[in-house]
This record gives sequence, C-alpha cells and structure tokens, in this order.
Amino acid sequence: MKQVMVLIALCIWAFMVSFNSFDGEHLTPDYEQVHHQIVSNDEQYELTQVLDKQGHPCYYYRDFHEFPCHGEDECRMMRIRIYWDSFGNFMKYHLLDGVELTKLNHKEFSEKEYTKLHKILNNPGSELQFCKYENLTSHQAENTYHTVDAVSSATVQTHKFEYITGAVKTTWVLWHFTYGQTAEEVKKKTTEAFGQNSENLKVRAKLLELDAFENLPDTLKLQAVYAALVSNNIGEHVIDCAHRWLHNDEAVYFNSALEVLRRDEKLVSSVKDELLNQLNAGNGFNQILAYNLLQQKGERKALKQVDLCAVELNATR
Repeated sequence: MKQVMVLIALCIWAFMVSFNSFDGEHLTPDYEQVHHQIVSNDEQYELTQVLDKQGHPCYYYRDFHEFPCHGEDECRMMRIRIYWDSFGNFMKYHLLDGVELTKLNHKEFSEKEYTKLHKILNNPGSELQFCKYENLTSHQAENTYHTVDAVSSATVQTHKFEYITGAVKTTWVLWHFTYGQTAEEVKKKTTEAFGQNSENLKVRAKLLELDAFENLPDTLKLQAVYAALVSNNIGEHVIDCAHRWLHNDEAVYFNSALEVLRRDEKLVSSVKDELLNQLNAGNGFNQILAYNLLQQKGERKALKQVDLCAVELNATR
C-alpha cells in the first residue's frame, strides 16, 4: 500500500510540474503575443495577451517580481508568472529564472506544496478574500525572514483557509494577485477583442433567438455565446453549443464551453467523461482547463481515475 501511495504522489507531482513547462515564450506560428501596457491606480505593468490565428484571445499572463512580506530585508523576492484564460479564470503559475518559492527559514517549497498552491490559487471562493494582510501574524514581523511568514494561531482559528505552512503571506499575496485587478483587466481585453461594446452585445445576443442559429458559422455562434455569458442569458442554444464544443480542440471554443458549464453547480456525467477524455488527449491547453474545472467542482473521484503519469502538458503545442 505504501508503495502505491508513493507512486500516486509521484504521478501527481509529474503532472503538476508539467504545468510549469508552459512558459508562453515559445509559441507556434498559429499564436501571436500582444503586450499591453496597463496603468491602473498607482500600478503600471505589462499584460501579455496570446491570440490564435483567427485573432481570438486564448490566454493571458503577467510576471510578478515581488517581496511577499513587503521588505527586501525580510524575505526573498518571488519571481513568478501567473496565467489566466480568456475569461479571467486562473490557469496556472510558472516560476521564473529558476527561482523557487520559499517559506520559513528560507526553506524551499516541496513538490507537494507546489501542488497544493495550485489548488489554492484555483479556488476563487477562498476565504483568503476576507483576510487582511496585516492580520496574518499575531506579532509585528521582525527584520528577519524566519519570522515574517510565521502563521499565527489566531489567524488559523478565525479564517479557515488553506495555506502553505510557513508561507501564509506568500499564499495570501499570490491569491490576491490571481483574483485582483489583473483578472478584471483580462476580462476587459477579451471584451475588446470580440468587439463587444454594449450595442454589439445586444445585436449578437439576438443571434440566439434565430430559428437558423444551428446553421450559423461557428465564428458567429462564438460571438453570440460570449454575448450570452456577459449578459448571463444562457439558454438552450448556448448549452447545446457548449456540449458540442467540448469535443473541439481549438482553445477558444473549448474554453467558451467550459465557461458556460462553470455556471452550473454540478457537472453531469457526460461532461465529466469528456473532461476526463481531454485530460488524456494530449492537448495541453485543454488539459489545464479541464483539470482546473474538475478540481473546482470537487470531482476528486473523477480525477483519481486519470492516469496522471500519462498526461503530458504542452499548452503552446
């Protein structure tokens, strides 16, 4: 039994480490990177948008070079890239320049902790959203690294959130990076890419009411589905499209399908089966999206059926 558990742990480790092979720097000719300079409040940064050959946004990423404890003398700088899908959902993270994340006493994260961090960042409903940074420790941080990430018992008792032991501030900072202003900017850029101003949204939403909707080209259906998602008007046409697009290898259609299905509380068995098929299909981008949705929906039993050792992620194909 112990050997089996070790093998499962190694498989999960291999799967999650493969997420980090997706660095967005080596794209095939079918993809194009667009670098946006964003100025928001007192922050200025670069947000990279990755488009397919039709000009549809597939995913975004942003690099962060930050001290999680807000002081150069207190802790080590994080160098990390965070990825979002075109709807602003977390996809994955990637460590830059080979710089590992560290916790108490400069101890580097274990592979198990990196896997746990992915799960934490993949939870938009985490109670980390209710926690204030300054309340994460029970005493004022000293000017040394080994005290800055200490987890106070009061914090754990008051807020039942998941965190990396010895790196609660790092966990907090990364979660708030993931679900902060950048995710909202991603949604804006996707809306701009689809040309979805308020008037266009109304026009495209009307496509859903046409009797001939099923005969429309997929590009028009895509615009109509996006309009329905923005207006939260998800009818039978949209759901039917989502189920068909689960079999579509093109990232923009598969991503749109998952965004429709994300609105449901539970996944029906046929959807779970197709997501499991995607996990074994070898399309790295779709694998990440499928894995994340199954994890968010609490489908641990379904994920246990996946031969994680056989999954190879290569999201830029």
